[in-house]
Amino acid sequence: ILLDILSAPQASTAITFSRRDLYPVPFTSIPRSAGVKYTLSDDGLPVLHGVVGALSCRLVCIPIPLWTTSGQAQEPRLGNPS
Repeated sequence: ILLDILSAPQASTAITFSRRDLYPVPFTSIPRSAGVKYTLSDDGLPVLHGVVGALSCRLVCIPIPLWTTSGQAQEPRLGNPS
């Protein structure tokens, strides 16, 4: 997972990547000449040019749910679920 941190002047770029109804696959449906410039990280993830920062993350274990659907806190269960 890669998170690009955009600045205020990059609002239109943020819309491009947040509107799945307009841009379902932004890196393939928008030509590079359209102004969204990026390079690929060592992991092959797109890093947008001119961003404030970029955070690259990797999932190292299965996530532990902290909330149930009712919104009540749930104690994390570790180990064998049986």
